[in-house]
Amino acid sequence: KDVEGAFAFVAHLVGVVAIAAAFLPELLARSRAGATDDADASANATADASATDPQVVAALNHALSLSLPFVGVGIAVGLAWAVVWITIVQAFAKQLIYVSLFAPPVFFGLTALSLVGSGAIMPALLVAMLGGFFLFYALWILRHPWRVQFAQLCLTTVSAVIKKYPGTYMAAFASIVPATVYHLGLFAAFTSTYSYYSTRAETITHVDEQGHVYKGKDIGFAGKALMAFLALSLYWSAQVINNVVHVTNSGVVATWYFMQHNMPASPTAGSLRRALSTSFGSICLGSLLVALVQLLRNAVENAKRNSGESPIAMVILCCVSCFVGILEWLLELFNHWAFVQVAIYGKDFKTAAKDTMQLVKSKGLDGLVNMNLTGAAVGLGATIGALLTGGVVALASYHPLLSPAAQDSGLSDSAKSVYTIAFALVIVVSVLLAIFFASMVSSTVTSGTTTLFVCFAEDPAALQASNRELHDRFEQITAEYLAEHPYDGPMPSTNGHPAGPPVAQHMYGSGGAPPPY
Repeated sequence: KDVEGAFAFVAHLVGVVAIAAAFLPELLARSRAGATDDADASANATADASATDPQVVAALNHALSLSLPFVGVGIAVGLAWAVVWITIVQAFAKQLIYVSLFAPPVFFGLTALSLVGSGAIMPALLVAMLGGFFLFYALWILRHPWRVQFAQLCLTTVSAVIKKYPGTYMAAFASIVPATVYHLGLFAAFTSTYSYYSTRAETITHVDEQGHVYKGKDIGFAGKALMAFLALSLYWSAQVINNVVHVTNSGVVATWYFMQHNMPASPTAGSLRRALSTSFGSICLGSLLVALVQLLRNAVENAKRNSGESPIAMVILCCVSCFVGILEWLLELFNHWAFVQVAIYGKDFKTAAKDTMQLVKSKGLDGLVNMNLTGAAVGLGATIGALLTGGVVALASYHPLLSPAAQDSGLSDSAKSVYTIAFALVIVVSVLLAIFFASMVSSTVTSGTTTLFVCFAEDPAALQASNRELHDRFEQITAEYLAEHPYDGPMPSTNGHPAGPPVAQHMYGSGGAPPPY
């Protein structure tokens, strides 16, 4: 589907490779020549620095050797927490939902009180208003307890599916490899392109109203166009990789929804294969829309930085930036739901977008609230994981990293600070990795809960055919929901199987045979 989207994405990758091949050799040659010419100067500078304080060099080497094992500890703890978090979500989904509901108003309330105590009245009022909004939202949710119950059942169900098929979050972690490799190559293309045009560019001088002189280089239209193309590639490739993982995970949950008693041996592999073949063009096409808006936002931010001191220009650009930011958020949210349609039914992007609009019109508010409740609850894992990993690494590395500076009274202050900085960096890196790992798992759960919501909203009869007990639990919890939003989708056919084109028919045909692709 959407072959033109896949063709455009592959063609743009070829363009990036061509740009790197054209400009990278010159940069490498210049670097080698510069390294040869400056070898003696660099050696002398290093010798001078070492002679000034050789303890700093020794401390850097020692601190690095001490730090690396504790970064490994941080990676291990972060990964372990990300896996354990799935079980915690399944066991305490309801409690996590309530914590995520009331944590923001409590946080903003305490922040407002601290601002009042420090005399910052206006900031305190703004923070209090924000806290009041979150409190109003939490109280509104409490008036509709079935929303919490529905979100709880979605979380527990999807968590169980992910635990049963761990390939879902393994696919998320595996996506790190192509993302890293491509972005390293893209960085080389960025650097070599800018280096090529900047060495041939004229220096531009600007003097502001205060007499400050600023100098820069104009790389010309061709250079700017190539840099914009590479920036678009950065945004587009990131969107494609994330959405391939999203469609893969959605496909697994949808397969389970329609075919619990006839699951394939490797549902994740099959879903990934479809995401990279049948649905790849649709993924590329939808991702391009968001990438173009992100490129526009980048251009607006650059214009803001270069707008000088004109207050009118700043106000206009701030408004444009706000509008583009909202548009980007809406498009990403819309794509998240549209790609679920792509994963379930194998639709092209245009059809998926049209059907998503129909779903938004009929059940958009409920879907957004459910996504917010489940996403916020699962998102707590990143915060808890960061605190846990940071605490473990801090306790483990405190004595090994700080004791050398404390025990050696002959060290200079600069050398002692190296160990302190290393201690802080180890904690920061471990915390960031823990947040990243937990976020990968959280995104898997979010994809699953969105898919489950779409499947049940469009075809509850299919769940009745594949899992009557779970269907009855959904019917019990969502009695009020279904009363407010009457179901008008396809009804079961005479043979007891759901009508319409469910994922089982898209993937395996009406007879249940494996797909030709």
